[in-house]
Amino acid sequence: MNALNVQDIIDAMDMIDDHTEAFYSRQLDDIVLLQYGSYATLDAKGVRINEESDTLTPLPDRYEINDYRNMELFIETVKDETAAEWLRNAIHGRGAFRMFRAACERFHILNDWYDFREKRHAETAVAWCLENGFEYDLSTVDFSDEDELLWEEEIQDEEPVKQVIPAASEIPAGRCVRITSSNMSGIIYMYADASDLYHHRRRTQDIETAQNTLEEHIRGSYAVFSYAERGRHLGFIELNIINGKAYIEMIYVKDENRRAGIGRSLMEKAEEFALEETDGKPSVRMVPGFHEMNAFLRACGYDVLSAYEVSKNTNDSAKQEISLGSDKFFIEND
Repeated sequence: MNALNVQDIIDAMDMIDDHTEAFYSRQLDDIVLLQYGSYATLDAKGVRINEESDTLTPLPDRYEINDYRNMELFIETVKDETAAEWLRNAIHGRGAFRMFRAACERFHILNDWYDFREKRHAETAVAWCLENGFEYDLSTVDFSDEDELLWEEEIQDEEPVKQVIPAASEIPAGRCVRITSSNMSGIIYMYADASDLYHHRRRTQDIETAQNTLEEHIRGSYAVFSYAERGRHLGFIELNIINGKAYIEMIYVKDENRRAGIGRSLMEKAEEFALEETDGKPSVRMVPGFHEMNAFLRACGYDVLSAYEVSKNTNDSAKQEISLGSDKFFIEND
């Protein structure tokens, strides 16, 4: 599967209406437009799509795109109070979209609205890619389509109101996304490596066990977040919610992507989630021996609340007892 072209996704989203819906087809590795209720049909390239033999992932619909909300957000960026007031009045009542566009034309900011809406659609498309585990390419996204400057022929003498619209490059390259059954395949190999590391095992690459464990955790009380750039997963953090408290069980970043702020971004996401879903910031449950991890946690402002306790057992089995809070571990000596 190739990285999806975000501009293609945006264009398809613009084609959605009362009769048309858009999908990503795994069979074609492409975006297709289909009539409602008619999945066994021909796509634009003349290739037959059949619901029974293809996996069709629906693109964001009009409710998820929510251009009415996008108009409200755009008004907040308008510095000219007169223009902003006209726009606020335009979006109430029948014909809101038509009246809003007319108000934009009046104040010569229609292309600014189109650029703003394009950026919002691009963000929606990127979020959709991350939620479904698709890699994506932003390089072709263009927020200044001259064909959409419909007001140019009616420009009056007054100075146009200038708006500062973020460029395509300002859409964050990386972001934290929650892992679900739809996108979990992107972190399976990392999850297997992290499990081995946390259990002090050699790397076994036991993908089947990692997948089963991750699926069980996602269905249960765990929340897992990944840091992804252009849809490629570079690290993850796993929290377990127990009795209303959040515990970070694992945090992992690929070797080649460390010391780039990814770990801190994951910790910030975990803290944000814990504050929203529980009664405070998360605690960290670590097994003994992770000195590098302890240094990282201290750098993030975390303090060790319980020290490791090591004692040698006097019985014949010669075990070492390690206590971590209320948990005890026994390591047999050779």
